[in-house]
Amino acid sequence: MTQYHPITAEVIAQLEQVVPGRVVVGEDVNPDYARDEMPIYGKFAPEAVCFPSSTEEVAEVMRICCEECVPVTVRGAGTGLVGGCVPLCGGLVLSTERMNSILAYDMNNLTVSGNVSTNAGGMRAVKYGVTRDYVLAMTVVLPSGEVLKLGKAVCKTSSGYSLLHLMIGSEGTLGVITELTLKLIPKPIMDVSLQLPYEEISAANASEPAIKLANL
Repeated sequence: MTQYHPITAEVIAQLEQVVPGRVVVGEDVNPDYARDEMPIYGKFAPEAVCFPSSTEEVAEVMRICCEECVPVTVRGAGTGLVGGCVPLCGGLVLSTERMNSILAYDMNNLTVSGNVSTNAGGMRAVKYGVTRDYVLAMTVVLPSGEVLKLGKAVCKTSSGYSLLHLMIGSEGTLGVITELTLKLIPKPIMDVSLQLPYEEISAANASEPAIKLANL
C-alpha cells in the first residue's frame, strides 16, 4: 500500500501560490468536508481543502501532491451517497465547487457542459438513460497533473478506445474532470412521475415491456 506523506508547511506554501487565498488548513476546515450524505462511511478529516477554479489550477495542484505523495480526494457538491468524496486517507480535499460555469451553448449542435463523476441516474434512467449517455467530450486532469482531452463534440465517434467512458462514473479515482460537453435533447412536452401499485411482483415485471413499447 502506498505510504502517503502528511501535508507540510512547504506543501501548503506551494498550494497557496497556485490557488492564493483558497487553501483552508487544519481546524479552519469545515467539518462537512470530512463526509458525504451517507453516515455509514464515517468521517475522516482532511488536513487541508483547496478550491481551484480552472483546469490549469487543478493540474498544478495534482502535480504538487503527486510529487509530495500527498493523498487527494476530489469533492463536488458533497451530496453523494457512496462515500466517493470521503477523505479516508486525510490529506487534501480538492473541491471543484467553484468550477460550475456554463461555458457555452451550441443550439445548432445541441451541446452544453455539466458534471458526470458519479454517472448519476434516476427514475427516468430506463427510458432516457443515465448521465453517461449524454457525455460527448471532457477535459480531465490525471493524478500526475497531465491534462487529457477525451471524446469529441460530434454526433458520432466510434473509433479507438473509449477512455471517455472509463472516466465517467470513476468518482475521481482516475482523474479530475474539469470540463464537459453534454448532448442536449428537446424538453418533453409533458413531465409526469407515476406510482403504479401491483399485488404481485410478477405482474409488475410482466407489465414493464408493455409500458416501454407504449412509447409514453
